Formats: sequence, C-alpha cells, structure tokens
Amino acid sequence: MNKSIKQIKNKLSNAFIISDTVVQALTGKKERVLKEIERWKKDLKRMSKIYRGINWQQDYTEDPDIAKANKKEYAKFIEAKKLFNVFSKSFNNRVYKHILPKKDTEDESLSHTKARKDAWTAYISLVDLFPDEYSRKSDKHLPAPWQLTKKEKDRKINKYNKAFKKAFDSLIEFTEEITEDKYPQTEQFQISNIPIILHNWGRDKDHEESIEIFINRMKVAINKIKKAGFGKVLKGLSVIADFETGRDASGTYDNADDTLKIKLAMLGGYEPYTLIHELGHRFYYRILSKKAREYWDKIIQGKRTTIEDEDILDFINTFIKPEFDKLKEFKFSKRKKYLKKKVKKADITKEKEAKYLEMIARLPIRGKILEGLKSRVGGEIIHFEFITDYARKNPEEAFAEAFAEYIDEGPGKLGEWTRDFFKRIVRHGNVDIRSSQQLLFNSKFKKDSKNFKNLY
Repeated sequence: MNKSIKQIKNKLSNAFIISDTVVQALTGKKERVLKEIERWKKDLKRMSKIYRGINWQQDYTEDPDIAKANKKEYAKFIEAKKLFNVFSKSFNNRVYKHILPKKDTEDESLSHTKARKDAWTAYISLVDLFPDEYSRKSDKHLPAPWQLTKKEKDRKINKYNKAFKKAFDSLIEFTEEITEDKYPQTEQFQISNIPIILHNWGRDKDHEESIEIFINRMKVAINKIKKAGFGKVLKGLSVIADFETGRDASGTYDNADDTLKIKLAMLGGYEPYTLIHELGHRFYYRILSKKAREYWDKIIQGKRTTIEDEDILDFINTFIKPEFDKLKEFKFSKRKKYLKKKVKKADITKEKEAKYLEMIARLPIRGKILEGLKSRVGGEIIHFEFITDYARKNPEEAFAEAFAEYIDEGPGKLGEWTRDFFKRIVRHGNVDIRSSQQLLFNSKFKKDSKNFKNLY
C-alpha cells in the first residue's frame, strides 16, 4: 500500500466501522449523532486528499520510468476505491439503520424526509468516482485511472462535497427532533442459558408484547428441540434481537457470524416454527458432517420428478371421473381431503403419489380441471417426498423445513426416507462410524445403506 495512503487510512476515524455491533453504535442521542457527523466530515476531507493525489501520467510512450510511476498510481487508485466503498457503506448503514427511524413516508416530518433524501443524494454522489473501461481481451470492465484528469477529479470532489454538506446540514436539523432514549442502547439476558443481546433502537411501549412473545416462544422452541434429541444445536448459540423492520424475514440465521437474528417488530403471531427452522440452518452447517450434508443434497436433488400432461390425464381418469358425482356433493376443502385419502390408499408408486398429491393441492376451484391443472402444475418439478412448499427452494431450505417439521409437528409429518435420515443420521450426529453403520443396516432401507457409509 502507498505510504501516504496508509498514513491517512490510519487516521480515518469512522470509514472502517461498518458493523452493527460496534461499541459506539448510535442510540439516537443528539450529542452522539452530532459527533458522528463531525467524524464523517474529517474522514471525507482526508479521503479527498487521497483521491486528489491520484496522478496518472498521460503519456503513451514506452518510457520505463513513466510505466513504473503509473503502476504505483494504479495501486493507489484501487486502494482509494476500497476506502470510498467502505466509507459509503458505513454512511448508508449508520444513517438509515441508526439515525433516521424507519417510518412510512406519510408519517415522516419535513426534516426527516429532507434528511432522508439529502443523505441518499450524498451516498450516490460517490458512485462514479472511479471510472472503468470495457476490455475485449478479458471481456470485463477494468479500472481506468487514466480517465481521471485533474479537471475531472476537481469536478467530482466538488460534487460530493456539496452533496455531503447538504446532507450533514439536514441531519443536524433533524437532530432537533431526537428525544432522549427511554431504553439503554443494548440489553443482555439469557433464555435457558442461551445469551440474548437486545438492541433497543426503535423500541417503544408497543413492542413490549413482542418481547414477551419472543421469550415465551423461544422457551417453547428450546424445550421442543431438546425433547426431540437435537439439543446440540443450541450449544454455543448467540442470538441478537432488534426492532428493525423491512423486507427481511422475522428470523434469519447468519452462518458467517454463527448468529440467530430476530426482528421483534415483525414477529406478529410468532410461532416456535420460525426459530426451529432457522436453527435447522445452524444444524445443517455446524453439526451435520460435510459428507452427510453432501449426501442429503444429492438425494434431495435426485428425488425429484416432473409432472407431465399424461400424469394429469391419469390422475383425472383414475380419481376424478370415477368419483365425480360424489365429489360434487362435497365442499371444496372436503373434496381435497377425500381425494388425498384415496391417493394415499391406492397401490401406486411414491413418484405417482407425490404427483397426485401436488395436483390435489393445486386443484382449481372452478373451471375445467384438465386445463386448470395443466396451467398450474404442468411441467413443474416436485420432490418425491413432500416436505413443505418452501422446501422446494433448495436442499438447504429443504433440510431446515424438515428439521422444523420433525421437531414441531413430529416425525410422522415427514416421508419415510426423510424421517429415516433424521432418525439415523441427523439425531446421531457425529457418532462413531461403526454404530452409525449398524443403525443403517438395521433399517428397512437396507438397499440405501451403502450410500450412508463413510458419512462421518
């Protein structure tokens, strides 16, 4: 790294603090917001010095000295780009996650709306600082520092300085609306010996019920997990809860941080299933062995079939037409239940059963059944053993859904192969290879047992 860049980088106070869990995360207090803005101003000034210092020599001769100098400038260009990228992410994260509370636009004050818009203008003013150029040789867009003339650099610096000055003024104006926090920045407590970190930004009295629901449901989920024999998934678990809203799910497991994240403001009628599902992801990555995981992925991908038009015709001729008069007497929901029972009792292959059950689930309420099923399920790929609709997304989600179904609803909710996999592989985890193999050879699925060898 260029020495001058390294010196300036070491002085940057805020550009490299992008984690939500930093010690001095904003809490909404005026003095902290103002202090944060002052840090941004200083960082931006220092980074502008780096940007202005990129001096590509516009000389296309074969002069080795110029080539050597430009090589250094290229490295400076790349390093400066990284600095600005991290700064912009930090700015965006702090403003929209910590300083400006999330509200519907119609509920915002004028200063709130102005601050939000001006901050976004400032953020995007940093987007085009570092030009690139298409390379036919590599078929990629590559950095093009030679396009940064002194005039171009000055123009861009003036542009983002004006944008950030306006954003800073708007944010300072908005701080006049900020009231002192009613709650501490963070709280820490335990639920059944599992540490919980609660971030209180955005919390108000209406959220007290969400906290109570979360605690109670978590206790239920933990008890169910332990009772089902999967208690090892709870060891070393960290949980972070906050009151943010957005498009994300109410619960997510972050494998990189090994953390379960819960959005309390989005819980609603929260059930333990969500928590158990997300911990299924943790089991998949942290406890299930690599070979067992690969085997699961392979089988789930392989145990799929496509619904063809001839399958739809077979279903109608076998189950709809013979029972047509009787089906007309039932309400739609009862009609589907009746057909499910008939299909499950029928002497057909697992593949056909899966196809027919899918057709029943997607049966049109009105109109011609043949055309309705063709448009709804024709050509659709499904699993032989149904887990849930969401499980079709990918093998990982299939595992998390099966994990939740096994624990929350009971093993009987799963198909035979899936249930056997969970009983003999997942529950026993990293047990001794010989005992695992013995369990598998005792299974009625002996023909599949060879595939389970060497899973651990």
